[in-house]
Amino acid sequence: MSATAIELQSTQHNDVTSISVSARIDYILRFSKHLTLVVDENSQQYTAAASQFLSTLDHHGNALTALNVAYISASTKLNDIQMRCRIIEQLFSNTLFDPEQSLVVSITKLAKTHKQGIAIVIEHAQSLSLQLKYELTQLVSINSKNDMTINVVLFGSKAAAEEIKTNKSLFKGKLSILEGKTGQLISLSSTKIKTKTKENNQLKNKIVASVLAIVALIALASFYLLSNHSALTFADLPKIKEPAKENNEGLLPNDLAKAEKLEILADQQDKNAAKVEEKVVNLAEKKLAVKEDIASVLDINNALMKIGENAELQIPAQAHDIIDALNIAIKAEKKNIIPVESKSEYDEQYYLTKNEGYVIQIAVFSKVALWKAFLLSNSTQGLYSYQRELNNNKLIVVTSMVFESTNEAKQAMESMPETIKQRSPWIKPIATIKREIATFH
Repeated sequence: MSATAIELQSTQHNDVTSISVSARIDYILRFSKHLTLVVDENSQQYTAAASQFLSTLDHHGNALTALNVAYISASTKLNDIQMRCRIIEQLFSNTLFDPEQSLVVSITKLAKTHKQGIAIVIEHAQSLSLQLKYELTQLVSINSKNDMTINVVLFGSKAAAEEIKTNKSLFKGKLSILEGKTGQLISLSSTKIKTKTKENNQLKNKIVASVLAIVALIALASFYLLSNHSALTFADLPKIKEPAKENNEGLLPNDLAKAEKLEILADQQDKNAAKVEEKVVNLAEKKLAVKEDIASVLDINNALMKIGENAELQIPAQAHDIIDALNIAIKAEKKNIIPVESKSEYDEQYYLTKNEGYVIQIAVFSKVALWKAFLLSNSTQGLYSYQRELNNNKLIVVTSMVFESTNEAKQAMESMPETIKQRSPWIKPIATIKREIATFH
């Protein structure tokens, strides 16, 4: 090797002997016949090394003298086809070729036709795709075995070396990596070349952990909401109440369990419950209760209230409705006034005769006694009732009169007493009521 080809420089920070990058490249191209990659984190450093190498191609006696040279600056804005076109057009102008073919096929065929050595120098190699790096490596490897002079030298940042190390099985024994400052060889196993596999795995693990945490939070939030609400509310549909028992009508979700316990206690007193229903029915049919009967009914209700107090329960709205109805009857008896007659029959025909319209659904009952007591205590409201079936349970639904539009129904609902508003009434189309009546009969 000539004296001008090798320049030894002593480093200031360590004892490693530096060698000219151009000299090292020349040595590799002569003897190893590998694709050569020169890397440095400083772009000015590897750009200067590329310029220096290009200047040596004109030196007489250099192995690369009289080569057909292509110098390309790679960019991520150029795809593989565009890069192939630029390389081949610089080497073989005014020549037809297929840019979708691999560089191994295209350049080998054209090099045999023109019978001329080739040198390809590419700057910013980190912008080259892995596919093109592999094609260029194969181009050098295959033609070196056939004694064709095709040399490829790449200059770029260490990101190019990191990608090659990640896929080192494709390049093993076919590529040499040089350090831009010292000209020293860097093996693919060197710690100077870092792979992002571990970092990527850590990032993936963090992403997976974050996703799992979000899913867990959503699940906990959903469980909390479902545990505190008896039904889901949709913006486009009216709220549908599905009471498990009659005592849960008008109750808040937290009071549902208390209402069910109170109903169980009441059902255990079959005889007393029968007396309550009988007295309420008599009131609904304009039969004034004598003081003794009213007192016995009140005693029964007081007993139920004591049971509820011992169980640390609150009396649900329906129980208060019964008591309110009885108080009305007591006042009427004292004043010798006959209570206003409540509805004793269902009003299915009233709904069926309406072609369209809307009602305000106010309450749902499963026991006739509670229904009649409610009508008695709200006799001035003009309420209507019909029967429907839900989960094999026969229910009595109480609504307002039929309104022509939802706006009229909303205005009427706003003017209702607070005792009814507390039951969360909602607007229901008459067509839905007709379907419910039809499925019941």
